[in-house]
Amino acid sequence: MSMPARGQWFRSGPAPGTHLRLICFPFAGGGASLFHPWQSLVPRDVQVCPVELPGRDSRYNEPPRRDLRGLVQELVQAVDCFVDCPYALFGHSLGGLLAFELARELRSLGKPAPVRFFASACRAPQLPSRREPIYGLEDERFLEQLTRLTGLSTNHKADFEIVRLLVPVLKADFEMSDTYRYVAEPAFTFPITALGGNQDGLVAAGDLVAWHLQTAGSFRLRLLPGGHLFLRSSPGRVLKMILEEVGRSYDGLASAECSV
Repeated sequence: MSMPARGQWFRSGPAPGTHLRLICFPFAGGGASLFHPWQSLVPRDVQVCPVELPGRDSRYNEPPRRDLRGLVQELVQAVDCFVDCPYALFGHSLGGLLAFELARELRSLGKPAPVRFFASACRAPQLPSRREPIYGLEDERFLEQLTRLTGLSTNHKADFEIVRLLVPVLKADFEMSDTYRYVAEPAFTFPITALGGNQDGLVAAGDLVAWHLQTAGSFRLRLLPGGHLFLRSSPGRVLKMILEEVGRSYDGLASAECSV
């Protein structure tokens, strides 16, 4: 698999023979590498398309973005060639907000809509935050708050030191989240599934249920074992749920091949 060039948003282009593309956005501080193992877990006619965000993974030497809508404006052109056939959007935590605003931007440009939208461990965008902004804190205090909010384990020193190196990216991501301001627009017509961890202390079930106001179509809430970062411990279970939900919302999946 080829590595993306500087400024490239996807590791590879649209794959031939694909019937569904799953465009994925990571949580704060996360990168596309989180989703790379997913490709081996899905059917051959499903292409997993993780977004390569600036400041991490292969784009670690680029400055991370701090404005969510500005980031979406950069991304929307790169996504254009991936939405010419059935596709779904999946975003975890901050990634859910990114995917949501991307879907709005694609709609404003008259682009095809996703067959389903997946908001994972992400509060509905119209809900006000219940916590104080943390992106401006000193590094040690920021890490303390991050640990408290996300359940990040400090038991493994090596893992925590890696997180410490990611503080600039994490702060930029939290700035995107903490400064995000929701603007009311018409609800989507495509279905939405909200996923959550049943032990998530940051995003409650009610925060997920509120996503139903963002669609005039169907809505489903699916809960999985785990906390806010359940995505890391249960990728197979999450993918199985995604494919079940996409099959429920798009019966033509088996016959609608992407045009590449």
